[in-house]
Order: sequence, then C-alpha cells, then structure tokens
Amino acid sequence: MPEEIVAIIIISIIAGTIMSVVKMSLNYRSERFSARSGEESSLTRSELEAMIRRAVSEATKPLVERLEELSGTLETDARSLSGHTPDLLEGADAFESEEAPEPVRRRTRRRPG
Repeated sequence: MPEEIVAIIIISIIAGTIMSVVKMSLNYRSERFSARSGEESSLTRSELEAMIRRAVSEATKPLVERLEELSGTLETDARSLSGHTPDLLEGADAFESEEAPEPVRRRTRRRPG
C-alpha cells in the first residue's frame, strides 16, 4: 500500500475519533442543561410550603370547629355556675360519727400457683 493511502486512513481514524468525542461531550452538556431546566419547572420552596399549609388547614378545620364549639359550651357552663360555689366538706362529719357504716371487706380469689 502506498504511504499516502495509509496516511489518509490514519488521519480519517483520528478525525473520526475527535468528532465522536466532541459529539458525546455536546450531547452530555445538552442533557445536563435539559435536566437543570427540568428542575426549574418543579415546585419552589414557597409553593411547597403554601401547599402544605393549605392541606394542614383543610385537615384540621373540623377539629378547630369542634374545639371552638366545646369552648363555647364550656364558657356557657362556667357562666351558669359562676354564682354557685360547691361546699367540698359538706357531709364530711358523717364519717366521724358512730353512725357511719363499717367498710365492707370483699373476698378475692387467690390464683393457684
């Protein structure tokens, strides 16, 4: 084979190798850029926080309503009982008298073992 043909074949192989490496690096960069732009289309932090806040408020809305209802009932009961103060020692002298009943002893079963 003449030397010119061998030189052309070697130059063609080197040029093809260089072109394929350049093409692979350009493909890699374009894929990486498209992956980055895909991240931009996802939710931002503030959007995610707003979505979570809305979901939590919707989930707890029945509980908050029930709590407010019970608080209103408690306030109403407290207002109606505000004039009444219970005597905690009422009937305490019955235990000191001789008429107080004796405590009843109960039988218990003993487990074998």
